[in-house]
Amino acid sequence: YCPRILTSIYPSKDRVVKVGIAVGTIMKDPIPSGLYWVTYDFSDINEVVSYKTLEDFELDIFQEKLKLPFFCEGTGHTVYKNYFYCQKMMTNKIVRYNLMESRWLGELELPGAGAHNAYPYQSDRFSDIDFATDEYGLWVIYASSASSGNVVISKINEDNFTISETWTTLIPKRTVGNTFMICGILYATDSYTNSPTYIKYIYNTQNGGNKELKSTEITFTNTIRNEFVSNYMLDYNPLDRKLYSWNHGRIEIYSTMSSTIDK
Repeated sequence: YCPRILTSIYPSKDRVVKVGIAVGTIMKDPIPSGLYWVTYDFSDINEVVSYKTLEDFELDIFQEKLKLPFFCEGTGHTVYKNYFYCQKMMTNKIVRYNLMESRWLGELELPGAGAHNAYPYQSDRFSDIDFATDEYGLWVIYASSASSGNVVISKINEDNFTISETWTTLIPKRTVGNTFMICGILYATDSYTNSPTYIKYIYNTQNGGNKELKSTEITFTNTIRNEFVSNYMLDYNPLDRKLYSWNHGRIEIYSTMSSTIDK
C-alpha cells in the first residue's frame, strides 16, 4: 500500500454521532474487529470506554469501562493493537496501558517536549502531545524549545516502547489545527475552526521533505453540517483508511483518497 500520497478528503457514508460533550477522543483500534474506545474532555482523564460499533456508541451500549491508574490530558491519545497510549497529565511523559489485561506497562519521557499548553495546536486544550497510527505503525507528534516550537515527529518502537527515530520539521505547531500520518507522511491542517479548511503542511519522514500547500490542493470540509466548527482531534486509521474527528460534540468520519508515489 505504501508509499502513497493523500490526494483528497471527503465525508464518509458512516453515520455522524452526536455526543453532546464538546471535547473528547474517539479511537478505533486498527486491527480486524478492533473496538472503538472513547475518552471525554481534555483534562483529568482516567477512564476509557469501549464499544463494538458506532451504533452501540450512539446508544451507549458499552463493552467495558476501564479506570486508569494515572491521569491523561489532551485529545491526542490513541489505541493500537489493544494498547492505550496517552500523555500523562502535567508531564512530558507518554504512558502505555494494556487494555485487555488492565495493566499499566510503563512510561516514557519525551525530552524537552511541551506539556500543559506549552506547545499545543491552535485549540490549546493541552494538545501538546499527539499520537498517530498509520501503515508503518505508531508515532508521537509534539514540539519543544529545542525545535523552536516546530512540530517534532518520533517513531515509537512498539516492541520495547522506545523512540526509534525522530524528525524535526519546519511546521510551527501552534499554527496548525491538527495533524495525522499516512504512510510515514505527516499532514497538518490549516485550522481547526475554519470550514472549509485544507492541508497546509506536509512532512515526509522518508526523505525529510517539508512542503507548504496552497488552499486549493487538498481541501478538508472540517465539518459536515455544523456552523460551530471546533475540530479537537483528527486521526487516521490505517485499517479502513478513514479519518476520525471529534468536532464540537460530534463524531465525524472522512474517507481518504491517495495515489502511489515513486520511492
